[in-house]
Amino acid sequence: MHRQTFLDRVTHSAEEIPGVDAMATRDALRLHDIHRRLDKLYEKHLEQFGLSPRRLEILEELYHHDGQAMTPAELAETVSVTRAAMTGNLDRLERLRYVRRGPHPHDRRSVLVHLTAEGAAFLKPVLEDRYRKGARIISCLTPVERTTMLEYYQRILHAITQELESAPRHDDE
Repeated sequence: MHRQTFLDRVTHSAEEIPGVDAMATRDALRLHDIHRRLDKLYEKHLEQFGLSPRRLEILEELYHHDGQAMTPAELAETVSVTRAAMTGNLDRLERLRYVRRGPHPHDRRSVLVHLTAEGAAFLKPVLEDRYRKGARIISCLTPVERTTMLEYYQRILHAITQELESAPRHDDE
């Protein structure tokens, strides 16, 4: 009930702002709440493995990269973290012996990140469980509903991209 009361207060407040669609504001918050709850589910699941969602994404990216190594910059780009955050995550994953960093064969200023055999063996059942959970959750929708939902999400992603491109850049990004 607390969440409903909060949404009612936000809607009422948004109604007083000229040019703001109060119901669209409410729906955006509801969508954000769904995503936050999904993140919470994955975080809770990953706690048993000592992983954060971001570290799992890094390992998953390497796992599905056809056995090829990636640079830290490539990984940072694909999982949407800063390069500094990527360094910290790689330090932790290297301590766990799930990844190793080595010299880049063509660019001596760069390194490549490799998924270790130990990392791949650890990751395989974790990913299988993750994919099972995801399939169970999304199967509450029919394939047609999922297609429609994903079309809508593409439109939302386009709007997000436009917002990001119009936002002022900071030197630390």
